[in-house]
Amino acid sequence: RSCIIALRIARQLELDAQQQFALYHAMLLKDLGVTSYSAQLTYLFGGDDHALQRALRSADGTKLSQRVSFCWQHQTVDEPTLRRLARFASLITANAPQVRELWLQRCTQGAKLVSTLRLPAAVAETIAHLDAHWDGRGIPIGLTGDAIPLLARIGKLAESVTSAVGDNYL
Repeated sequence: RSCIIALRIARQLELDAQQQFALYHAMLLKDLGVTSYSAQLTYLFGGDDHALQRALRSADGTKLSQRVSFCWQHQTVDEPTLRRLARFASLITANAPQVRELWLQRCTQGAKLVSTLRLPAAVAETIAHLDAHWDGRGIPIGLTGDAIPLLARIGKLAESVTSAVGDNYL
């Protein structure tokens, strides 16, 4: 859905065919980075790695408090309470660097994988900056405002709309 929304925005902005092509492929392939570490997600959080991948796509992990909240909300609920508390404690202490790395890898790993394909460089660039925020608090490198590539801004907007409307769209 975010791909369709991104393309609609691109057409409204009258982006040329090359930019639309790059945006389309970036939005289709953006989650390669998340998929590449699904085994690690299952190990850390327990439960369904597909649900975790969906949640990570729209989660903002730039602040410790956001990562802690995400860890509590998305660990498996099928475990006894003491086991859940132990897993949570592990996620925010011993495994905290790994959890933070998951947010960093989403875009950087995805861009790295896409750059090996025969696609325009704008596809990998868009994926690399999908988690950038206008105010600079995003990841991976803290770009701000107009320094964030236009296609990445459109992609982030499309992801936000998709996340906000859930299954009510289309």
